Amino acid sequence: MSNAPLPPLPRSTSPWPWLARAISAASDPRALILAAIAMFCTARVNESIATAFDFPGANAAQESTSLTAIAIDDPRIFAAVPHALVTTLLAPAQSILQPLIGLFTADIPAKMRLGYLLSTLWTLVVFSIFGTAIARVVVVRLGNAERVGIVPALRFSVSRLGTLLSAPLVVIGVATGIALFGAVVGLLNRVAPGIASALAFVPLVAGLLNAVILLGLVAAWPLMVATVAVEGEDFFDVISRSYSYARQRAAQYLVYLLACAILGMVGLVLVAIFVKAALGLADWSISLGAPAEVGFRFSDELGTGGPATIGAFWSGIVVAIANGWSASYLFACTSIIYLLLRQDIDGSEMHEIYAPAQPEADPEPEAQAAEASE
Repeated sequence: MSNAPLPPLPRSTSPWPWLARAISAASDPRALILAAIAMFCTARVNESIATAFDFPGANAAQESTSLTAIAIDDPRIFAAVPHALVTTLLAPAQSILQPLIGLFTADIPAKMRLGYLLSTLWTLVVFSIFGTAIARVVVVRLGNAERVGIVPALRFSVSRLGTLLSAPLVVIGVATGIALFGAVVGLLNRVAPGIASALAFVPLVAGLLNAVILLGLVAAWPLMVATVAVEGEDFFDVISRSYSYARQRAAQYLVYLLACAILGMVGLVLVAIFVKAALGLADWSISLGAPAEVGFRFSDELGTGGPATIGAFWSGIVVAIANGWSASYLFACTSIIYLLLRQDIDGSEMHEIYAPAQPEADPEPEAQAAEASE
């Protein structure tokens, strides 16, 4: 997992060499750390919200089906691996979409809906910040063969948090406004059922419009993050570019996503093999100096204290970073797809990446130093 800059690819009509680089870009240690933090923060806070507001979470299921949790000597490995591959690869998307789906679910208590709203806002904040930082690391590395540190990448994304949040929230607000027409029909059901029956087409039309708007948001939101990372643009440009690219090249966008899914499964297998080998060889090196009943092993289950807990703690960090690869890969892929769509639609070069203006150096200290030397 090297973080060395990748040499730039020549301009080509083929997108596949660029998509193949998503595996290497997602394995950048900086992107992995950012992704692991994002997944951890999202999971822990959303678990607390789910408990407080009485709605189900999916984090336990995701952890139990993680690819790194499968034992090599498990006789069911060939049946378990495909399911774990799909589950692990889709875990970031599930973390993002689950609260949004709950928010727009009918006939749930107001308390639960409030919980889904809080979970949606928290998830949006976390993935806007860390997703944009990951995308920034990836596009600068791929486009300019340069490196961006974790702190500069986070500083870049935080400085544009207003745009990152307002773009999807405005779309959600529009969908909510349209839904109010259906709510009026729902109120009429209470006092004038006959009129409500005559207006039954109103909530249906509202539902059709909202299906277009919200499914469009699901498709366009990753491109919104990529737009900010690549262009550093404001709210209106982010909305127009992301929706325009997704609409004008919908079939091409879908093909790229499917190709990324296939490549992602290959990448996940490589990551799982690497983690299993690293932890196994660490245990082997410890065993050269102490038998199994002495000290700890990184394969130990998390205990209540003592050496076993130490081994489980450090292996847990390694596994968490490995599981974060899926989130890193999600934003690496969508960033590369954005660059490809931009090149196809606007003719922009892949290496054209926005660079924030650097503050000019104050010439006065230099002038004073020169005068003092004279």
